[in-house]
Amino acid sequence: MIRKSTFTYLILTVLVSVLSSCSTVDNDASIVINLGSSDRSAFNSNLSATDNLFNMFSSRAVPVDVASLVITLTGTGMTPVEETFPADVSTILLKVIPGEARSLKIEAKNSSDITLYVGHFGPVNLSRGQTVYADITMSYASWGTIYVANQGSNTVSIIDYESNSVIDTITVGGTPFGVGTNSSTNRIYVANNADDTVSVIDGSDNTVIGSAISVCASSCEPIGVAVNQVTNKIYVGTQYKTGDIVVMIDGVTNLTTDISLGDCYPYGLDVNTVTNKVYASLWCGSLSIINGSTDTESSSLDMGLTDPFDSAVNETTNKIYVTQNGNDTVSVINGSTDALLSGTGYPIAVGGEPYGVDVNPVTNKIYVANNADNNVSVIDGSTDAVLYTITVGTAPIGVAINSVINRVYVTNSGAGTVSIIDGSTDTVIDTVTVGTNPAFIDVMD
Repeated sequence: MIRKSTFTYLILTVLVSVLSSCSTVDNDASIVINLGSSDRSAFNSNLSATDNLFNMFSSRAVPVDVASLVITLTGTGMTPVEETFPADVSTILLKVIPGEARSLKIEAKNSSDITLYVGHFGPVNLSRGQTVYADITMSYASWGTIYVANQGSNTVSIIDYESNSVIDTITVGGTPFGVGTNSSTNRIYVANNADDTVSVIDGSDNTVIGSAISVCASSCEPIGVAVNQVTNKIYVGTQYKTGDIVVMIDGVTNLTTDISLGDCYPYGLDVNTVTNKVYASLWCGSLSIINGSTDTESSSLDMGLTDPFDSAVNETTNKIYVTQNGNDTVSVINGSTDALLSGTGYPIAVGGEPYGVDVNPVTNKIYVANNADNNVSVIDGSTDAVLYTITVGTAPIGVAINSVINRVYVTNSGAGTVSIIDGSTDTVIDTVTVGTNPAFIDVMD
């Protein structure tokens, strides 16, 4: 379902680094940028009708001063708008009015060499003093749409983030559990636990594309899904595939590669797109760290016999949060050293049988679904202490966050619903009925 929009938005993320050898980009280089088509005015009420390049928020710390990076937005019948990129903000939200031509000019004036990620269409390397132009092509993308894997009804429920209602239900394979989205390609990947396959959904028309991708010959029971939108790789945890395997799917060819791990039952996974690492929670008692460049296990952390279930990465702080179902805690890993944080307060005590976890990098809050207690623990990422607990539905499992509108979505497996939490107040503002036994959930962002 394509929604009529008032404004269209583009997110730019800038990573600053000194490049040892910088590949050049011609000044007339053109980049096609896929834009979402949704009315964002509800959460950008501070934008006036005359604003064209504003409402900046931090999603990743910028380590050096890049105040000389200038971004200019021009268009038909408008005065060019120039905005200097601030040193403490790494993401800029652009407002584009449909039907009007827009051209983006990115100029690195006297700054260090930088690497620019245009949405997930990167990297584009700019030398000092260089200028790049990007022609903006508007196309439909399912930004903000929520996808719920219903393991009891073999379907995926699609929830519209504006109306908080189910707008479509798609039949996939047997017992779908994990789900991951790629906004760059507008694809949704669903792990079918009973069929040993991954279904691929086209987000533009909500249809399953071709035959499901096989991840094993039989009985490996895929469960968790994580997508690296920069490299266009999909990582799938398999419970019983011989060799303790995470399967990597190439998002272009749909070909698979097995990644052998040192322990069994990889369940929940998450990706750090900045460091290109994949973190896989292994139910047998460890956390596997996968090098996304080589797609091999680089190291493993012994978590004890605590049944690690899911993991979530905060790319801003470079911390990884791992739910430990066996002792009702969340462990925290320093992503720079890939070492467990220890001492007073670690691991973090949460509710009974924590399953899903997700991070809001903007507010630096972590949300944990406590399956046995029917609630969600909210952790302050600056102190790694529990702030409060939110009551949701029966047997919550999955958690997904839209950090732009600050909404948290929690699947309630025992109730067949999704609780929607307003992250600004940390209260439940709506409950949506979905399929039977919803498991994992993801947001197209």
